[in-house]
Amino acid sequence: MKLRIAETIRSLRKEMGITQEELARAICVTTQAVSKWERGEGYPDITLLPAMAEYFHVTLDTLCGIDEQQKQAEISAILKATASSYEESV
Repeated sequence: MKLRIAETIRSLRKEMGITQEELARAICVTTQAVSKWERGEGYPDITLLPAMAEYFHVTLDTLCGIDEQQKQAEISAILKATASSYEESV
């Protein structure tokens, strides 16, 4: 599962019509940090994710750019593999 945090932060910020500076101020980080995240050169500290999700009014999955259909497909594949392994062991 690939995280698309950079694209998501940039997209959500632009949808809200706020600057990197405004986002940085809202979550108590530097503008340079927000810029770095949006360029994909790093990730926000995990402790910032809930505040960012709340600020943008989205779930953590949405903030991380996790596609719900992709997530469900991966869960189904894991369940299928687990069931298959269980059947072979019985």
